Amino acid sequence: MLEPKPFGEPVAPDPELFDDPVVQVYGANVWGTRGRFAIHTWVALKGRGAETYEIYQVIGWRKRRGRPVLSISEGQPDKPWYGSPPILLHEKRGAEANSLLDPIRAAVASYPYPDDYKTKAVVRHSILMSVYSFPVAVLRQVDMLKCRDSEDGEM
Repeated sequence: MLEPKPFGEPVAPDPELFDDPVVQVYGANVWGTRGRFAIHTWVALKGRGAETYEIYQVIGWRKRRGRPVLSISEGQPDKPWYGSPPILLHEKRGAEANSLLDPIRAAVASYPYPDDYKTKAVVRHSILMSVYSFPVAVLRQVDMLKCRDSEDGEM
């Protein structure tokens, strides 16, 4: 039997109380075997004065229902993911966030797998190093994440 989990205080600033732009990247545990190796991730944006957040994520089960896996919605981004509390992985606020809004939207629009669920595990020395994820693909295009998974810069 599943035990209820406390979700704690909200992580995303309330849009009614916080006028400045916000860019946040979240993750939450997933269930099943995948949960040993991966988390579900999503990107949330709020422009200056916006009343809600834009939420961008890839949801694999949407493909089985004939829908694009790239989900674009509006709402509160720090809600639990199927019972798992969200974890804030990265955040920018104010002028820095504002400068990223349009580039992130453009990167989402050019995401190469909107209708397909793609992951790419990188194994080095028999250790799973990373899983290629939607937020990494988008945020690398806008240079928000300055990281590389291998010496040659490839995922």
